[in-house]
Amino acid sequence: MSKTAIVIGSGIIGIATAYTLLQKGFHVTVLEKNMQPVGASIRNFGMIWPIGQPSGEKYQLALRSKEIWNLLSKEAGFELQKNGSLFLAYHQDEKNVLLEFIEKNHVGRNIQWLTPMEVRTKSEPVNPEGLLGGMHSPEECLVDPRDAIYKLIQWLQSLPNCAFHFNSPVHTIQDNICIGPTGSWQADKIFICSGSDIAMLCPGILEQFGMLCELQMMRTGIQPDGFKLGPSLCGGLTLSHYPAFKEMKSLGTLLERFQYDYPDLLKHGIHVMAAQYESGEVTLGDSHEYGLHFDPFIIQSINDKILNYLRTFCKLADERIQSNWKGTYFKLKGIDPYLIHPINEYTTLHNGFGGLGMTLSFGVMEKELAKI
Repeated sequence: MSKTAIVIGSGIIGIATAYTLLQKGFHVTVLEKNMQPVGASIRNFGMIWPIGQPSGEKYQLALRSKEIWNLLSKEAGFELQKNGSLFLAYHQDEKNVLLEFIEKNHVGRNIQWLTPMEVRTKSEPVNPEGLLGGMHSPEECLVDPRDAIYKLIQWLQSLPNCAFHFNSPVHTIQDNICIGPTGSWQADKIFICSGSDIAMLCPGILEQFGMLCELQMMRTGIQPDGFKLGPSLCGGLTLSHYPAFKEMKSLGTLLERFQYDYPDLLKHGIHVMAAQYESGEVTLGDSHEYGLHFDPFIIQSINDKILNYLRTFCKLADERIQSNWKGTYFKLKGIDPYLIHPINEYTTLHNGFGGLGMTLSFGVMEKELAKI
């Protein structure tokens, strides 16, 4: 007898859930409330980012996700850029954190310290003024989320046991039945992957387990004259953001200086990165604001702060911004990187990846759904 599953939401967590269920022999129905995914899954850098995860299970899940992304890029026909990452140091305290990280993680990670000259061979747009060097990793990859997400959906739809229903919101789940204004659907298993809309079907979960995070990001037009960024670039502020660096003893001194030098950036949760796609466009960001409700309007001064800090480590050929946007995702309290939470005997919530969906989703779903 065939197994059936409903996945609510067609963002990256929904896609990873659907893909994994198909691998396990389920007939999968994906319900998406919009004409296409429009949430955080297309409003991000598109980075598959193992370097940001602490060594151990989370890092291994990120590497496994990268393997699956590589497979799917061939199946679904989107570009997976194996461009790596480059963390830059312009202050001795930034260099100290990176050197400590390399010392503690050189076994099991392909990372190395580069001199200023070596940095510039990896990325000519890096600002050479005051550059002390940088940490390079070849492991990180990049997809254009606006392209990859849609092509993944198209490919999944072409498979015999997978169906997508767009413009099909779900407002009620009764036992193993999903009910919405356009119809009802029944399955053996239901998975809620609705991102920042978590409160709609799971009231109380938001306040119990976490909060929402809102970000601002930008994208330039196509850079002129064959401009190539190379690896995705990270300024020093990024060292305060990713959990991989949290246990570095030298981080405390760095954070003290950031409080003195960048109080306005820290107030808005700004850490600055740049990533260039095959199209030639460059995505820049981002800021982080936490709460349950947000002002709906883009704040230009935040974008200006991001661009000003970017100029300290990267010189774009053309800084003109083609588009800018806000994104919102569900962020867990504490150190857990994601939430797998049973709602009833049929239904499970998949959420709380907190900006790590592109990096962890496929590895996590392979691990978690092995249990069913």
